[in-house]
Formats: sequence, C-alpha cells, structure tokens
Amino acid sequence: MKKFVFLKTPKIIGMMAVLFFVIASIIIFPFIVDDSFISLVYARNLAQHGELVANLGEKTFGFTNFLFTITEAGLIKIFG
Repeated sequence: MKKFVFLKTPKIIGMMAVLFFVIASIIIFPFIVDDSFISLVYARNLAQHGELVANLGEKTFGFTNFLFTITEAGLIKIFG
C-alpha cells in the first residue's frame, strides 16, 4: 500500500514547509513593516528624483539597509 509517497521526498516536504510559512506569515502579519516602508520611500525618491532622501529637500539618512534600498530603486526605475 503506497499512500502519501510524495511526502517521503525531502524536496517536496521542504517546499510544503516554506509554502506553509509564507501563507502563515501573510495571515498573521498582513502589513509592511515600517523599516521596509522607510526603505521603499528612500528607494522611490532615488529612482524618481535622483535623491537618496525621505523628504525631498531635506538631507537625512534614515534607512538601515543600503543594499535593499539601492536594489529597490533600480527595480522602481526599470519597472516604474
């Protein structure tokens, strides 16, 4: 009797665990964390106005993850 043969494959079990974690995270935390939002504001201003600032005209440094901000700015520039 070969019930649930697909569950014996480690790759399938890992994919199911990741899918469960993603769905549970979306249900439990249905919002953007403020640090990510701040970085996205900086990225948007860099992509659209060429300034790495939160508010145009104010010279501030308030993001914590430079690589994420630069990557998002590039994606915003490419895809709008």
